[in-house]
Amino acid sequence: MKTETKNKTLLIWIAVLLITNIILLLLYLQANSCMKQNRHVSRQEYVKNYLEKELLFDAGQLAGYDQISGAHRDKMMKLMDSISLLRKPVFQELAVSGFTPEAIQNAAIKINTQQRIVDLAMLSQLVEIRSLCNGAQLKRFDTGFYKITSRKFGAKGKSNK
Repeated sequence: MKTETKNKTLLIWIAVLLITNIILLLLYLQANSCMKQNRHVSRQEYVKNYLEKELLFDAGQLAGYDQISGAHRDKMMKLMDSISLLRKPVFQELAVSGFTPEAIQNAAIKINTQQRIVDLAMLSQLVEIRSLCNGAQLKRFDTGFYKITSRKFGAKGKSNK
């Protein structure tokens, strides 16, 4: 009789552990799907939301932004491809020269020149977006454009207030 009681107790414990594991698995899967839904929005979506909600862009202005954004994206893809091709010889030259201080300085200058092109393209896009603003929106754009250029574009922090 004691063995039968021990077996029932063990079976109950196994059942409880099995149910607990199933519940934990379901909670994990649910949390995982919620995290996927709450991921940061793309930079383009974030900027569009900012323009619509903060600057109060109308449909025509948003269509203009979409056009500017598409052209900028295409330009940046081509630019990044060319920069990638240009960096290979810079790194090869650095390796051949034995990573001397002078070679490192020359590589940094060449890479800085390439980065300058990227920065100028980004700033010219800001000028184009700014040109879509009307008088009331210009002041808000000029004082808040840093919000759309931040690396943490989807994160809400105290500094964004």
